[in-house]
Amino acid sequence: MSIQPTKNQLQKQLRDIAEDLAQVDKEMEALITRQEQLEAERAHIISQIEQAEVAAEPLVEYDTDEGFPWSERAREKALSHWGISSWRGVQRPVINAAMRGKDIIAILPTGGGKSLCYQLPAILAPENQVSLVVSPLISLIHDQVYHLSRAHVDALALTSASSRDEVAHATAVLAKGPIASAGSVRLIYVTPERIAKSKRFIGALEKCYRAGNLGRIVPPAPPSVMASVVEVLGMRYPGKPKGALLFTMPLFRPNLHYGVLAKPLSADAAIQGVGKWIINNWPKDRGIVYCMTRREVDVMAKGLHAMGIPVGSYYSDVTDDAGKALSHASWREGAIRVMVATTAFGMGIDQPNVRYVLHFSPSKSLDGYYQETGRGGRDGLKTDCILWYHPRDQSRLSCMGVTDHEGLGHVYGMIRYAEEGGVCRKQLFDQYFKHSSGAGAEDSISEAKSDEEETCGHCDVCTHQKTAVWHDEKVPGAKDVWEEARMICNTAYYCRENEKSLGRVTALKLVKEWKKNDDRSVVHQEEASLGKWTPPGRKWTITEGERLVVRLLLGGYLREDFHFTAFSTIA
Repeated sequence: MSIQPTKNQLQKQLRDIAEDLAQVDKEMEALITRQEQLEAERAHIISQIEQAEVAAEPLVEYDTDEGFPWSERAREKALSHWGISSWRGVQRPVINAAMRGKDIIAILPTGGGKSLCYQLPAILAPENQVSLVVSPLISLIHDQVYHLSRAHVDALALTSASSRDEVAHATAVLAKGPIASAGSVRLIYVTPERIAKSKRFIGALEKCYRAGNLGRIVPPAPPSVMASVVEVLGMRYPGKPKGALLFTMPLFRPNLHYGVLAKPLSADAAIQGVGKWIINNWPKDRGIVYCMTRREVDVMAKGLHAMGIPVGSYYSDVTDDAGKALSHASWREGAIRVMVATTAFGMGIDQPNVRYVLHFSPSKSLDGYYQETGRGGRDGLKTDCILWYHPRDQSRLSCMGVTDHEGLGHVYGMIRYAEEGGVCRKQLFDQYFKHSSGAGAEDSISEAKSDEEETCGHCDVCTHQKTAVWHDEKVPGAKDVWEEARMICNTAYYCRENEKSLGRVTALKLVKEWKKNDDRSVVHQEEASLGKWTPPGRKWTITEGERLVVRLLLGGYLREDFHFTAFSTIA
């Protein structure tokens, strides 16, 4: 028969356990401290090893023709195929590094000659090698293959509209090599969707790589997503052992003249404004008008055509790829002067004499806006880049971008550009490209050299154009709007507290509520004790109030709440 321990004995056991646990805690704390010390020492040693490996790598001067056996042939090919007799910017060092088989990150401005940096190495490479260019933009693919054909360089395009024979030909080139497939194809352009949906293509690509016939993979990408591309391709960052080589140029192009104009709320009036601007400024020259949606493209094209402007349209529609190519060709050859398009007509369009790029609505990001305006002025001559903006564009863009990764932040960056009236456009771009990548330790890939203190001298802000949105006499200029801003915030709080009776409040509804509401319960008690009181909102127009709401959103004083339905997103 067992004897039960006494209470004193049990309490002593508890004290012993507590002492043991305290000792274990001390030992664990010491072990954790030691672990942190060892991890820090390991990181330091790894860093020293990497520095030693980088120091041991031979320094190569790439910006020269000396010491590279392909230099003379490169100059000959550039002249015979493209009529290029001298290098621009960092083209020569990038081409030399590519020919040496280096991983490269090249950050160049729009129109800076990026295409030549991979097209020329492709035709200089051994005849059994082919280069793969991956782009989601069908317009870029068609445009580059067209220009390569005119330069007498064989290239293939694989898109959603490619025929069976075209797919079979490209697959054979990859699987067997250009020589074995009885051809001289040096570049294959392909959309990501085509790669993802074709196991046969993936198999051919793997054979090409194993046979040593894959010369290079080229993913044209804007700077803001460069870090993601580097990760996907498994590249090492600049400064690391065997890391990619980084080549940069200033991204701002001085021949592009930027400006923002106030967009009328009436669609007909806005389209008339765009048409009159074209007729008054560049009536006989080639240009692009970007719209937010396919419907906007159709309405804008119809309106400009009614004003006697030769116009074509272009938007993303996989069922009419041939129609897009025909419209693109007509614009390129001058049969039509104005291309009205969505962003599907974007990066890679290389028409030298585009005199204006107009945006009927803001882009989803400032990065996208930069790329789209970069279609203009590739001949180095003056080109106008004008954005038509109304504060209601903000809510439309937010609803489109909220489901994208960092989409809302990109939208707010674009709207800040549209709303800003006191900072040079060049400086705004400089600040954006310096801070937009979020690369952390990989910041070096986003550092395109530029002087943030230097203004352009010719944008609407620098020239103080009275037509700019913030110079409109009907829109408040630089003045203290603290009282009005506080009242809008109080009204927003009031609407949220009374959501059951008021329903969901959009930006427009918030402004209307602010303008009409003289209920003293909305304001602080000290205001209720005043005599005659006129709500500040009564003195403002709807558009002025909407602009103030947008400014409060950008400043973080208000926050958007989104409501998702089966058919739409409502802000």
